[in-house]
Amino acid sequence: MAPGSVPEPTIRFFSSSAGRGGVIPPRPALEKTMSRPISMHEARTALNRDPELRQWAEEFLKNKERAAQPAMSDEELDKHWLYVRPERMHEGAIEAVGAYRQRTEEQ
Repeated sequence: MAPGSVPEPTIRFFSSSAGRGGVIPPRPALEKTMSRPISMHEARTALNRDPELRQWAEEFLKNKERAAQPAMSDEELDKHWLYVRPERMHEGAIEAVGAYRQRTEEQ
């Protein structure tokens, strides 16, 4: 390591059942994470940490629900959305975050 440089952070963890510890390597650079598919956990974490992303994803999924329910009026859809929102936000997290990432890459 060069003088004056900052080392990569590592996270140490200890397993109480095994009595041994380990090291979780540092996260890859942002460019690498943007190019690979994300997991449900990563998508849900991103939605929980970024209010702007969460709002965009909710509108994205609500518009998708609107397309699936064309016979509903706006008032009916708003009432329906209150009941299905938690499920749709969970099951559509990966798709919504992926669409958001694609949208931001195009801009």
